[in-house]
Formats: sequence, C-alpha cells, structure tokens
Amino acid sequence: MDNLYVSFRYKKAMAFLIASFPVATVLQGISVFDSINRVIMFGLILFLIIGLFSNPIGYREFAVLVSGTAMAVIAIILTGKPMYFNPMIYYPFWILFFVVMARDYKEFIALLTEEEALLRKALIVWEVVVFVSIFFSRSYSYEWNDKYFTSFAGSAHRFASSCLAMMAFVAVLYINTLNKRYIIHFLAINMGMFFCGARTYLVIGFVYVICLFYVSLKKKRIFYYSILPIIGIGILVILLTPIGTKFTIGFEGEGYYGFWATLTSGRSILWSEDLAAYWDLDIIRKLVGNGANFVYQVSMNGVFQRPLYAHNDYINLLCSNGLLGMIVYFWALYNFVNRAKEGQKKAFIPLMGFYTIIYFNAFFNMLYTYPNAVVAVPFIYYSLCGAQQKLSEE
Repeated sequence: MDNLYVSFRYKKAMAFLIASFPVATVLQGISVFDSINRVIMFGLILFLIIGLFSNPIGYREFAVLVSGTAMAVIAIILTGKPMYFNPMIYYPFWILFFVVMARDYKEFIALLTEEEALLRKALIVWEVVVFVSIFFSRSYSYEWNDKYFTSFAGSAHRFASSCLAMMAFVAVLYINTLNKRYIIHFLAINMGMFFCGARTYLVIGFVYVICLFYVSLKKKRIFYYSILPIIGIGILVILLTPIGTKFTIGFEGEGYYGFWATLTSGRSILWSEDLAAYWDLDIIRKLVGNGANFVYQVSMNGVFQRPLYAHNDYINLLCSNGLLGMIVYFWALYNFVNRAKEGQKKAFIPLMGFYTIIYFNAFFNMLYTYPNAVVAVPFIYYSLCGAQQKLSEE
C-alpha cells in the first residue's frame, strides 16, 4: 500500500512539474524568474529518481539506465571543469526520463486523464503570460530583415519549444475530452511558431497539425483528398508571416559564409567542424566521447569564435558522449516507444509522423538539450499513436 501511495504521489508531482515547464520557459527571460527552469528541472529529476524506487523496473530499462549512467559519468570525468553546467544534466536526464516513462507511461497517461484540470490550468496560465508579453518590446527580436515574437523567453527556439510542449498538452486535452475548443487553442499555439522565427519548429508544428488531423478522422480518404489544399494554405500562411522572410533570404543568395551556411543559419559550418574534430579523436574517445566542453572548444577555435552547441543531437552526442553514448540515447527512446505501443494496433502513418517530429527536431535544432521538447515526447506519442483508435472511433 505504501509503495502504491508513493507511486501515485510521485507521478502527480511529476505531472505538475512537467505541466509547469512551458510556463516557466516563457517567464525565464524576466530576471526575477531567471532560475525557475533550473528549479523545476532539478525537482523533476528528484521525482524521477524517487520513481525509480517506487516500483521494480524491467531488465531492459535497467540495462538502459546502467549504460546511460556509465556514459554520463565518463563524460563528466572527461569534461573536468565544465564551461556550462546545463550540458552535464541534459544527457542523464534524457536517459532517466525515458527509463521511467517506458515503465510508467500508461499509468502516467491515465493519471493525466484524471487530472485534466492540471493541463487546463497550465494552458490558461501560459496563454495569459504570452498574451501579456505581446505588449512588451522585449518580447521581439529583430533579425533577418524582420521582427519576430519570442515572448519573455528571450530566444526563438526556447519559446518555440514551449509552444511544442503546450501543443502536446492541448492535444491530450482534446483527445481526453473531445472538446473542439481545444482545436482552436492547438492552432493558435501553432501560430506562435510561425511568428517566432524558428524554422525547425515551424516544420515540426506543421507536421504535428497534419498528423493530428489524420488520426482524428474516421474516414481516412478525407485526409488524402484535403492534404494538398492544406499544405497549400500552410505555405501561403508561412509566406505572409515574418518567418516567410527568413525562408526567402535563406534561398535567394550566397549570404554569409556561402549558400548552405545561410540556409542552415550556420549549422552546416558547425557540423563540418565538429565532425572533423571528432574524426581526429583516438578510438577510445570516438567510443566514449571527449566531454561536454569539446564542442564548445571546437567552435571557439572555428569560424564563429564562440562556444556553440553542434545544433544536432547526433553530432553533439558523438563529440560529448561518443558512439556508445549515442547508441544508448537511441536505445532509451526506442525502448520507451516499444513499451508504449504494447497492446496497440499498428499505426504506421502516425508513428512515422511521430518519428518525423522527433528526428527533424534532433537533426536540425537539437532535442535532448531542450527540456520542454523532451517532456513533450510522451504526449506527442500518445496524441498521434496511443489514442488514434479512440479518436477515429468517436
């Protein structure tokens, strides 16, 4: 009985902290809330650890946890004094989060169905904060020949990651209640991605809208008839919003450092520099990585002359945690998906939509270094794969 009580309480605490992440992110740019995300992150890690001991874990989850812990410890040792503290947390958090979610996914989703008010309150607070921020000049950035909205988050990608998490929460609310007003909220939040200037998240949001539309239809032929007009309208909306300017500039000329660097906002330069540095490592460091400082040191000595992430999960992991660390990263994610889909009907298109959202984000932006995007993954999976049968039958 005590274990059941602890299990329920830790899941409820986790649900509260996860629901708080998007709100905390948009508030983080205000000085008084500067550390709020760190507090929530450490609180979530604490309850994830408590959760590990509330119930036994399967041998697969245990193997992932042990392997991930070993790779994280090796990275910490090789890093020495970190240039930044957060990168030391992101990789072990990814492993810990998906180990716990693989075991408790169904119970966690059931809890959120019962605790619908929690997500609804998070939605209301997030929307109020974002609405208020519209009237502050600090909520806008000026680049790429246009003005972009980032709310109080202070960064386009940080704000966009909060939009993605909020969209996932709203999708769960819609699935659990079938209240059509949540569709309006979902599309309105998606528009936040249009105006913030983060092209990666724009694509992700667009794919998410299309996939949720697909799974919500009983008659799938309606989807196939309407997909081209939807894509056409989406492209038109993009061209009419500030992010259309960013796309246009990216394609129209050589820009800075050449065509590909302009198109990828410098990512192609970082990727080539980091991969070259990785291939220069000895075989042991290729396997276990060269620590969290490595990508920063490479970029400081490269074209941009400042410490930067690789802006790509796989390259960043190769450099920081090595080939073995990257394998464990995939292992944790796939183990979660395999556990989550047990007992479900096959859903090829929704599953491909889920992987498109995950991989596109990880490849062109980064996923595991954005906690909002990480905690959104189980919600995205549930909304596209776990509940697609329920949606199509209602």
